[in-house]
Amino acid sequence: MKGAQVYFAFFGVTMVGTVWVIFRLYRDRAHLRVSIGLLSITGKPLHSMAQFLAFPIFHLFSGFCVLAALITLYIFTLGLQSISSHSDTAVPGGESRTLEFQWSEDLLFVFVCCMCALWLCALSSFYRFVMSFAITTWYFCREKSQLYVSRT
Repeated sequence: MKGAQVYFAFFGVTMVGTVWVIFRLYRDRAHLRVSIGLLSITGKPLHSMAQFLAFPIFHLFSGFCVLAALITLYIFTLGLQSISSHSDTAVPGGESRTLEFQWSEDLLFVFVCCMCALWLCALSSFYRFVMSFAITTWYFCREKSQLYVSRT
């Protein structure tokens, strides 16, 4: 019975949230037109210079590379533990083995996680900087045709 109550509570919260979003959209419908206009203005550089679309792909690729490095370093950290054997009559075979981590290995794993997060933040900041510079240059340049790259 407890699971049904949790499901019903989740359903109720979802329905209240949906009604709240619909109410806010209806109440702010005048601002919605302005927002759509701003989005169309923002999309003009992407329509004019398709090279901007390569940056999100690069951003995702670099994020996956950092994630792969995190997994690799995590597996390396797991390989540093020591295996100890314990005799125990309650265990079939009479012997059990455990993995024992030292304090320094835990610190190494925390360091690796923090460094991966730092790299992801740095790559994201670089991506935002390049995109904002390119779009600002596109908007404030008199001759926008000079920024176009020839496709031939």
